[in-house]
Amino acid sequence: MPTLPVPSSASMTGAERASLCVILRRRENSRRPPPPIAAAELVADAERQLSAMFSFDDDATWKEAYAAADVAVRDAKLLVAARCAELGIPQTVFAGAGSLLAQARREHL
Repeated sequence: MPTLPVPSSASMTGAERASLCVILRRRENSRRPPPPIAAAELVADAERQLSAMFSFDDDATWKEAYAAADVAVRDAKLLVAARCAELGIPQTVFAGAGSLLAQARREHL
């Protein structure tokens, strides 16, 4: 905000001081934290957004990434099965190994 040059001999009048006090009080009031109810609503909204559940196929990028990961898991299962067959390990030992799992919430994708 540009400032205006003020002569060094100028002093504020009582009305100017009162007006400045009103402006400063308004600024101070506008910086106060929200009332407790509004703050609680903001916290609740943030928690609701953070705990929202999303499916992998809600977004095209994640859907593509999931498809690529699914192919990689299937390929890995085939490699493990082939190696188990070479070593004489029964298929039932590693039959369920390897899956896509969201570790944070333990949800199978």
